[in-house]
Amino acid sequence: MTITNGYCTLAELKSALQKPTTDTVNDTWFERCIESASRLIDQRTGRVFYSISLNGEILDIYNPNDNGIMVDGSGSRLLFPSPIIVVTSIYEDNILLTENTDFYLYKNQGLIERDGYWTSNRKGTDTGIKLTLSYGYSSIPADIKGLCIQLAKIFTGVATRIVTDGSGGAMSFTLDSVPRWIVNEIDKHRRSYV
Repeated sequence: MTITNGYCTLAELKSALQKPTTDTVNDTWFERCIESASRLIDQRTGRVFYSISLNGEILDIYNPNDNGIMVDGSGSRLLFPSPIIVVTSIYEDNILLTENTDFYLYKNQGLIERDGYWTSNRKGTDTGIKLTLSYGYSSIPADIKGLCIQLAKIFTGVATRIVTDGSGGAMSFTLDSVPRWIVNEIDKHRRSYV
């Protein structure tokens, strides 16, 4: 198994668990724990801490896409789940928009705003809001990495009394099972409109 968009590496988790890197018996389980911890952080914060690139993707303003982009209630703001890294182009109904004329970019806030409303044309119509840009983080923030390691340690059951069920399957895991200080630290990264 390969970790997809994990916020720590297998080697970092094994080091935290004081497991030798040569012991590979539980690697797949550890990788799943890292992914679970990373997605729990995403879900709790409403953000992603990895980089996402869109290449001409048409946004359906009525249904937030898989990448968490949505239009706010006023209809004038595109809200991203993380800071915007770079905008290559934005087309609206096949018309190229110009920054500071047609839209205003607030990279650190993950926000693109325009005067008036964004088009209501939908995905699948060849018109609408067509985005070529990247957002997220080019490197994982150190505190997110540390929180991922802490959560993954808990999920493995190695550093806690939490164990798998009798058949070796994972127990259901919720934030209620996580120490409050970890939840509080994760909450510091919550998107304000989540």
